[in-house]
Amino acid sequence: MTYIYSEDQEFKRMFASRMYGRLDILGLNRTQLVARSGLVESTVDNYLHAHSMPTGRNITRLAEALECSTDYLLGVAETPQPEVDPISLVLQTRRLAAKAQELHNLSKQMVKTTNELGGLAKTVVKEMNKYDTEGQ
Repeated sequence: MTYIYSEDQEFKRMFASRMYGRLDILGLNRTQLVARSGLVESTVDNYLHAHSMPTGRNITRLAEALECSTDYLLGVAETPQPEVDPISLVLQTRRLAAKAQELHNLSKQMVKTTNELGGLAKTVVKEMNKYDTEGQ
């Protein structure tokens, strides 16, 4: 059955049931959902107990926290994950590749800096040994 947004009790129960289902699948508890979503605990409790429905922004927050689509929570889609849009997937892949390159460059810089510090430490130890030898 496909639902549309409404304030009727059946809809609220369906929404709560889908939230509980996602919590179970992800192995999360209510407290973790609150932390992930950034919502107030009593607000999340109201949604889970089918006392109220979230606003549009809160539906988005819950979907992100529960790793599913808003359509799934709202009963429009039967599967939790949206269909993959190939163009979005390509763009996301490019962004991830750019980030991976950035991390690789940072890693190379860290290795270089570590080697430089190691060389500096050897020089300091050598100078200290030299000073100790000359001082005796």
